[in-house]
Amino acid sequence: MKSTKIKLLYLIFIALFSSFLYAEQEKERKPILQKTILKPITKKILYSEKGKVDSLSLSQKKSKYLYFTEFEELYINKISIHVFSPFGVTDTLSKSYVTEKGKSIVNQLHINTKENIVRNIILFKEGDEVNPIVFAESERYLRQNSYIYDAAIFLEKISGDSVNVKVFVQDVWSLQINSDIGFFNDKGNLRIKDVNFGGYGGTLTWHIKKNPEWSSNYKHDFEYKYSKLFNKQGVGRVYLQSGTNHVQYGLGLNNTSVQENIKFLGGFNIDVYRTNDLLIEPDSIKLSLDYHEKDLWAAFNYSIDSKKHDYNRYKHFIFGSRIIQKINHKDPNIDNHYYQDNVFVLVGMSFLNRSFYQESYLFSIGQTEDIPVGNKFEMVFGKEFQTNSSRNYIGLSSTVANYLNHYSYLLTSTKFGFYLNDNKFDNGILDFDNFYFSPLHTLKALKYRNYASVRYSKAIKPYNIDQLLDLKNQVRGLKSDLLKGDKRILLSFENNLFMPISLLGFHSALVTFADLALISGVGESIIENSLKSSLGFGIRINNEKLIFPTIQFSFVYFPNSEYMGSDPYHFITGNTNFYQIENMSYQKPHIYTW
Repeated sequence: MKSTKIKLLYLIFIALFSSFLYAEQEKERKPILQKTILKPITKKILYSEKGKVDSLSLSQKKSKYLYFTEFEELYINKISIHVFSPFGVTDTLSKSYVTEKGKSIVNQLHINTKENIVRNIILFKEGDEVNPIVFAESERYLRQNSYIYDAAIFLEKISGDSVNVKVFVQDVWSLQINSDIGFFNDKGNLRIKDVNFGGYGGTLTWHIKKNPEWSSNYKHDFEYKYSKLFNKQGVGRVYLQSGTNHVQYGLGLNNTSVQENIKFLGGFNIDVYRTNDLLIEPDSIKLSLDYHEKDLWAAFNYSIDSKKHDYNRYKHFIFGSRIIQKINHKDPNIDNHYYQDNVFVLVGMSFLNRSFYQESYLFSIGQTEDIPVGNKFEMVFGKEFQTNSSRNYIGLSSTVANYLNHYSYLLTSTKFGFYLNDNKFDNGILDFDNFYFSPLHTLKALKYRNYASVRYSKAIKPYNIDQLLDLKNQVRGLKSDLLKGDKRILLSFENNLFMPISLLGFHSALVTFADLALISGVGESIIENSLKSSLGFGIRINNEKLIFPTIQFSFVYFPNSEYMGSDPYHFITGNTNFYQIENMSYQKPHIYTW
């Protein structure tokens, strides 16, 4: 009876919230296009009283692409690069001496991004014609680097047919050191990360794990990643990961960037695994695995120009192929084709037609964010060759994103991938996800935004414990992965109220949220299972000029708390945003996972 009442209350809550979303869109407001495009150039350079550049003031506009169209087909005479320190130019003569002096010290300890690194990211050079898409993409490529706080590109007409280009970049503080108290006692972790090592744009990560139960007391994770290889494209990576019963290491070079003038993509990866795997059947067998994988792929991009003067004028058709070889170093000692030596051949076709709009106060607190709009479709076909048998693989996915009536944003993604063994369904996944956010509203000095998502997932014939679904980190406050199943429904709501107060560069937002979930075991009906839920509020704090993660402190209430123990109230902390958005980039032919 209690469970029925809870479900009824939530149905009423969902209906009310849906009505709110509908009413919100029906309110009369100026479209984003009118509110932003009709403004002058929105990124300005502020100058201190001494006339020096202080920082970038980053207000928003619909799309920077339209600004670049004013200079289309003019020639680039000169490109100048301006890189600012994380806290800009400081004034130690001001009344806030301590604050300004602290900023000055931090700036001196920071190594700015090298000018040649910025030149390697942008997609144009001196002597080229101004192509609005290339310039808009260059600005976006700069911003998507974790070591860059924000970026802006300006053009100045100097003669009848030429312009000077100024590229402004502001760094973040790139060094991050995280540790827990336990590391200085018996058991804990120390993590050191620099996302702009030496100012050369590479990310260096060193994770030290301490546990007295290990023979050497310590285990290490290491990774170095460097972007913009292969003529300004591609990512290189070398890494080592270790755990209680797990060691993995490897290297790779991959280029997945899609532009109309880039025809060929490709890359390779080599990975070695020593790990354990727990089977669901038979009898929860625990396997000891030792194997390596070699991965080689290539793709061809065919771009069609629609001749429209739009950011998304190019439609990309990408045809790719991939071969993956897995070789066991020792026999896994089980007669199961999932763990045998194999060669996997995949072919795929992707359609990509998308542009990006600039938003703020979405996942960050004031920083410029590039939001994808458009369509992405994928088809993947493959065949897995093994010693005793072979399986076919089929994967289909789609992502569609757009602004609704110029006000709200909706992204819908679907992916369905499965193996066929003897013309019968083998393991696979089905995932259907919708994400929504409202316009940014203002109430005097306050800003607020609403978010909602609904997701249905199903694991098709899972064969090991890792392929089951769970609710860990899906229902906020729930950290246990004991609730597992092969079907899951998630529904979540959130409101962010952005505060106008800033202290030493730290900004905050008040967060309220509600999460609902249903999960069922293999062979069970999802409707007959009890509803899992959490309600909460908290505060999110971050400083986007630092690489330190966002920190959120939340108080959570679990209405039906039998799966959380006797206490329905919990205080939790987190360092990531709950919602993530698909950036609609190209992916090499792959097996769909969660």
